[in-house]
Amino acid sequence: MKIKILYEENIKNGHKNYTIVEFPDDDYSLLLETDYQQRLAEAP
Repeated sequence: MKIKILYEENIKNGHKNYTIVEFPDDDYSLLLETDYQQRLAEAP
């Protein structure tokens, strides 16, 4: 899976400069699950 990230400082002269991060599908699922668990633990 590829994720395109656009940081505000990467917009130069009206042209968007994306950073592309590529994950294997298995790693992506693990990344999402870890993020979900962290957000759930921090929720009030």
